[in-house]
Amino acid sequence: MSRDVSREAVWLGVAVAVGLLVLPPVVYATGVRTLGAYAHGGLGAFLGDYYAALINLRPAAWVLATGPIAALLVWRLLMRLVDALERRTAA
Repeated sequence: MSRDVSREAVWLGVAVAVGLLVLPPVVYATGVRTLGAYAHGGLGAFLGDYYAALINLRPAAWVLATGPIAALLVWRLLMRLVDALERRTAA
């Protein structure tokens, strides 16, 4: 495996981990602070509902889970565009 592919695989793994493990508690904490207690219980209940929603293919859960991957893809696209523009102006 080339170095670039390995690096991209690591970034993809980080994005997946953030979407599945980091963002749900952040969303829960934000909701508790702004809206009050979660109606079905605490953080454990929220995480259970979130992972059940993923299994049941609920769009909102998948948007949260895949958001970091989408952000990574947009970042990569923007960096390619910047590189292309720099090469174009340098030539």
